[in-house]
Amino acid sequence: MTEAFILTFGKAGHPFPVLKKHRTLFPIGHLKMEYIVAFVLFLQLSFSPALAAEVVTPEDSPAAVVVGKDVILKPNPTMTIQAGSWSFNSDNIVFWYPGQAIINKLYNHSVYFNESDASLTLRSVQVNESGDYVLNGALPPYQVKLTLSVEEPISNVTMTVSALDLIEFNNSVTLNCSASGTPLQFHWINATSVVTASERVQFSSNKNLLTIKEVTRFDTGPFLCNVSNSISYGESRSVDFNISYGPSDPMMTVTPDKMAYISGSHVNLSCSADSKPAASYMWLFKGAALNMYGQHLKLTNLQMNDTGEYTCLAHNSVTSRFAKSSRTLRIVDPISKVVMVNKVDGPPILAMTFTLSCDVTGPVDSTHWMRNGTYLQSNDRTSFYNRNMTLTFSPVDNSDNGDYRCIAFNAVSNRTSQEYMLKVNYGPQMPVIWGPSIIASGSNLMLRCSAASWPPSNFTWYFNTTMVGKGPNYTLDSTSSDNSGNYTCSAYNDITNITKMVTKEIKVIGKSS
Repeated sequence: MTEAFILTFGKAGHPFPVLKKHRTLFPIGHLKMEYIVAFVLFLQLSFSPALAAEVVTPEDSPAAVVVGKDVILKPNPTMTIQAGSWSFNSDNIVFWYPGQAIINKLYNHSVYFNESDASLTLRSVQVNESGDYVLNGALPPYQVKLTLSVEEPISNVTMTVSALDLIEFNNSVTLNCSASGTPLQFHWINATSVVTASERVQFSSNKNLLTIKEVTRFDTGPFLCNVSNSISYGESRSVDFNISYGPSDPMMTVTPDKMAYISGSHVNLSCSADSKPAASYMWLFKGAALNMYGQHLKLTNLQMNDTGEYTCLAHNSVTSRFAKSSRTLRIVDPISKVVMVNKVDGPPILAMTFTLSCDVTGPVDSTHWMRNGTYLQSNDRTSFYNRNMTLTFSPVDNSDNGDYRCIAFNAVSNRTSQEYMLKVNYGPQMPVIWGPSIIASGSNLMLRCSAASWPPSNFTWYFNTTMVGKGPNYTLDSTSSDNSGNYTCSAYNDITNITKMVTKEIKVIGKSS
């Protein structure tokens, strides 16, 4: 005996078959054609399709499903509703009451209703079946709405562009993305960043068109569009743009890099700029072309007449733009000699003006003076003139004595003069005679004269008006009364040309033996 299925039917007019196992082969060939169709549909819905069907409950709503799939709509929790109806966008699909279920003829071959749990199976759903499905229960009262979105998977994502070769700030570009499937949501990616709208970046209403105005070097990409809906996702191929830009941010490098260079120096100049394609370079000196090209310029044996502004001019042949960078090089001869000179052509004399001058061979930026190893500052008697190259004492004083040097500086060298020993000449001040005023006849007379003076004074002795000796000391042996009188010391400074005299009266008393 072969196992088979027996097809039985409900009450008269009930279109839903019930399949039961039976051990006797059922002669299905004797059935009417409409029953055979219903039976085949029942078998398809009851077995393998049911395994692949997607169940949608109120908790899943709104639900997205793939076009062509079977969908079971059912309440949750499962319940028995003795009387009620299912409707789609206000159109009735099926209504039932105890013992009877009536399906709208428009849905007769595309749905299956299960009275036991009030579920509705939609067979091979299509896009136009998206919408609201409402279950209205009468016994017991119950209502639930399930929203269904039937979507086609994304496929054939393609992107086209208006141009690939662009110039920064000059060109705009439009990217067009298309795909198959419904619905379509478009998103744009630049490298790893999501593209967002701005004043320069604009989208069409559904974002399938992306327009970039006045492209910049940062718009090279890669760009791609991704398209998605609730059930699938797809990406276009990526596109890179060839954007020419620059030259910008020109920079000149000087090696070695100094504020100034000593005559005879060698200097290397290098120029760079951000540019695509790579820029070409030419060099100028004081605005005039040097007929030198390339990123590097070598300058050798520089002299002072090579001082000036050097410019590298970068040019992009595609963008037709220029950019430049400039540096001024200063070439300086070293100081070769520094001599200190007494400008008054005479010695320093107390209370008179005295001037020292620093004579320099070579270019000078600054001059400084030192006294006894310490930098000299101006005061009420000491002044500097002629860019600090002249030092004047008005007047000079003994406190100005010391070792003087001048130091000359320029950007590449410095030199110090020989030492000048300043010793102020003065005096003599009033001389003083040292010795007795009264001596005994026959005694020896010894007198000494002193006077503050530089250089030391020359001394001359007078007895009354007669010169009797020279030098600071005067001696007279075996004096007598004839030696009484006025002894005068005359002090003379041959530098200051000053003479000072002092007289001392000496008495010789008693008789000589």
